[in-house]
Amino acid sequence: MVPLERPARPASDSAGSMLVVEDEAAIVTPGQMRKSAFLTEVVAEVSRVADDELAAVGRSSRGCPYIQKWLTYYSRRTSRIIERAIHIYAPDSIRAREAREYVDAIGRRVRAGVRRWVATGEIGAVANADDLVSAEDKSDGPSR
Repeated sequence: MVPLERPARPASDSAGSMLVVEDEAAIVTPGQMRKSAFLTEVVAEVSRVADDELAAVGRSSRGCPYIQKWLTYYSRRTSRIIERAIHIYAPDSIRAREAREYVDAIGRRVRAGVRRWVATGEIGAVANADDLVSAEDKSDGPSR
């Protein structure tokens, strides 16, 4: 695996300013989304942009093992871990003020990655997902 440089810890990493909240959250403020709704939008966006780029080589995102692996992985993680991963893999997401902006940032990152794969056959740098989980987060356990 190729190590990735981590950005400074974003302001939205504090519990009070999360844009993606757990499904059980009692209060969801404007701009926030519950985790399951957020991931549903991410799946739609990732599939859409991947399909746009893969069409050039006669392929689609249907059955893509990478997309399925990562979406399944994050569906089992806390919203805090999801946001941390978004900030690492799509650094422009740090400026987001609404969860929907995360979806757009993820789409841009996926588009760039698929374009790279189409052009070179290389997937690119992918960190071990466990590197995203600090000891503090591991004690939280995966969310359901």
